[in-house]
Amino acid sequence: MTRLRWAYLLRFFAGCCLIANGVYLGVGSFEGVGDAGDLLRYGAPGWQLIAFGLICVPLGLACWHRFGPQFGLGEAMGLVDRRAAVGSLVLLIVVLAVEILADGR
Repeated sequence: MTRLRWAYLLRFFAGCCLIANGVYLGVGSFEGVGDAGDLLRYGAPGWQLIAFGLICVPLGLACWHRFGPQFGLGEAMGLVDRRAAVGSLVLLIVVLAVEILADGR
């Protein structure tokens, strides 16, 4: 199996999702707001939402571990893969365009 040169971008995105969702549901369970509030109203135990947050946030941070050089930090001294940067920008523009076009307002 060949290793993708840009696999670190997928790991970075996975880490973002784990951290964001873990914090969102874990902290939201204390105040009963957002989706956490909906889950609590439909009978989900609060301890499960807190446990979800306590598991997901460290896993997200673990996904990010040792990513400094790929993002130009430390020994990379500001150098990043140009293709990864341009590809990320193009992907962002495509996602924004789809969101704008899909918005029915």
